[in-house]
Amino acid sequence: MRGCLARTMLACTTAIALAPGVARADSPCARVQASPALEARWLEAVHELERQITLLPASDCQAATLQVEPTDGAARVVAVTPDGRRAERVVRSPGSLVATGLGLVMAIPALPEASPSPSPSAVPATAPPPATSASAQGSGVATPNPTTVLPPRLGLWLGIDAGGRTAIPATVAAGDVSVHGDIVLDHWLFTIAIRDAVVGFAPAQGFDNDAFREVNVALGVGRRFEVGETAFDLILAPAISAMRLEWDFPGDRETAGEDVEFSLNALARVALRLSTTWALTLTLESELVPGNLTASPGAIEIPAGVPAGSSLPPSFPAWMCGLRFGVMGAVL
Repeated sequence: MRGCLARTMLACTTAIALAPGVARADSPCARVQASPALEARWLEAVHELERQITLLPASDCQAATLQVEPTDGAARVVAVTPDGRRAERVVRSPGSLVATGLGLVMAIPALPEASPSPSPSAVPATAPPPATSASAQGSGVATPNPTTVLPPRLGLWLGIDAGGRTAIPATVAAGDVSVHGDIVLDHWLFTIAIRDAVVGFAPAQGFDNDAFREVNVALGVGRRFEVGETAFDLILAPAISAMRLEWDFPGDRETAGEDVEFSLNALARVALRLSTTWALTLTLESELVPGNLTASPGAIEIPAGVPAGSSLPPSFPAWMCGLRFGVMGAVL
């Protein structure tokens, strides 16, 4: 009797020792390896993918390593299982990375086990209905949904640029400096810009660096288009423009006029990224002043006693175009 009991305990101990280990419930079923060359927006998506993987129960996914690396403005996701199977996907948008990564982890099938051929006389058994995953029964674990997207990207950029502008036709010209702040919400821009003409002249009376002045304050909205490391911004910005035009007449007679008008600025800007937080910019801007299209209400009055044949001052410009170069950096 004692010998039988001892043999039974030895068999149980041996079975326990040879039993396969059970995976820890708190260990993720897959690991994510992100390339250091990824942009910040892709790294945010990688962190969200890691978080979603930790929520998956072991029964819902296969053990694998996900490698995420940049490729031509997109990202390549490569899934490799411990037995050497491999799957690869190219993701065009950071918002689709989570769904693609979870789909790779859950979609790679395990190698089928060999089963004996059924006997000719065996009756085929009816397949049981598919079991419902615990995550689909209200466990709160996210499942790979092709429509899963990340929240819109939010950023704040500040920039400064300098260049020149001229009226069309060329009655006045100016060199100006502009500062701007851009709130970037995914692909939309909300902009505030202040432009100051630090030097200006009227070609008709030669070089006089204080002949023309302008301060322009604009609030605008625009759309950003990204191609690799380059961003193209199209912005429409209503503004208030305050102009001053000074004119010198013979005999040391000098007169000036001021004009404050509503204007409409249209900007086309190219931003070339130097890093994730800095970019060089080239801005082409056109300014339309509707109130000056017919007759400028701020036209300069000609003082009495001006000799006949003297050159007359131009009207305040109704349309100006300019080109500026600058730099901008990310604050948020």
